[in-house]
Amino acid sequence: MIKTVIHVLPLNHYKSVVTFLTTIIVFLSTNKKHLKGKHLFFIELQNGYENNFSVLKGLISSSLSNVYFFKGNRELIFCLSKYKNVELYFHQLPSVKLRFLIFIYCTLIRKIQYNWIVWGGDLYDDNYYRIILKDPTSHRNLKNTVVYFVNKLFVRRLKSTCSISGDYKAFKLLYPNSTAVHKRFFYPNKNILKFSKILSSYKKNVNILISHSASKENNHLEIIERLEGLKECDNTTIYAVLSYGGDMNYINSIVSEGKKKFGKNFIPVVDFMNSEQYNIFLQKIDIAYFASNRQSSIFTSVTMLSAGVKMILKPSTSTYSFFIKNGVKVYDFNQTHDIEDILNIDFHDIERNSKIIKNMYSEKSILRIHQGIFK
Repeated sequence: MIKTVIHVLPLNHYKSVVTFLTTIIVFLSTNKKHLKGKHLFFIELQNGYENNFSVLKGLISSSLSNVYFFKGNRELIFCLSKYKNVELYFHQLPSVKLRFLIFIYCTLIRKIQYNWIVWGGDLYDDNYYRIILKDPTSHRNLKNTVVYFVNKLFVRRLKSTCSISGDYKAFKLLYPNSTAVHKRFFYPNKNILKFSKILSSYKKNVNILISHSASKENNHLEIIERLEGLKECDNTTIYAVLSYGGDMNYINSIVSEGKKKFGKNFIPVVDFMNSEQYNIFLQKIDIAYFASNRQSSIFTSVTMLSAGVKMILKPSTSTYSFFIKNGVKVYDFNQTHDIEDILNIDFHDIERNSKIIKNMYSEKSILRIHQGIFK
């Protein structure tokens, strides 16, 4: 009997998720003859999905026979009951209520296991910050207590976590009793960019990007403080992408502090860019300075490295260890203090990084990884 591989994915109000889902669905659909099983995609229509719904349907029109949309947890459970030989993959952890229902359904009714493809924030939640990182701003309350209880139930039936290796280590710290195995995994990235840096142009004008979104977890103020020595440097422009992922009070505080420190050389990006516009924007960046304490923006980081961007990351993150393990030269946030160190760009390193990334994310390499998972 042919195995039915069911992928459960979210569609919400974030415009960037449309491109992401399209990449996944199109890649797996076009390579179905190389992958075992029949692959179906069940997309959960979350809050604010309406604006993205028609756009996504247009982009995946060639794959629509494999795609089903559902709204409501019972609808998914009903759909799952139609298939006998099922392998279930959750791309991002589903809602708390759905986690609980899936655990009950797969434990008491179907007696099957499922798999979790880690995105980032679904693993590194309030409980991770509170329990593992001992973050003083994260406090135990009824909400995160319930979430952690449900998660511990959910991972009892978990067959594998699909992620980069550092994320699996974080998973085992948070859920030490889980028997889930690790499967090496990363998504295809169609935004691998052409290396277009020119050696002679360096030191003239330097564009620095501080983080990729407006989330408080990106610690923008920490970076702004580090870069204070650039306030008299007219050939440096500092960009902050604040078009999604944060609340207005936080965004306003970043804009205010950035303008106060750097004046006209600080440019907040508050308008959403489509994929093409974003790639053009990333190609003009020379240095990416990220201060998140967890894995985030790995998709964007890969895109920038392919274009020859120097990346500065915190060494405690799985993103940092992932790149180092694969021979990509990224810089230690804790060791890169001086302005001279920050601005220094080794052309040969970034050119080599670009070649490594393009090899890692070639269609052949990505297909080999997916064949190892869906076997």
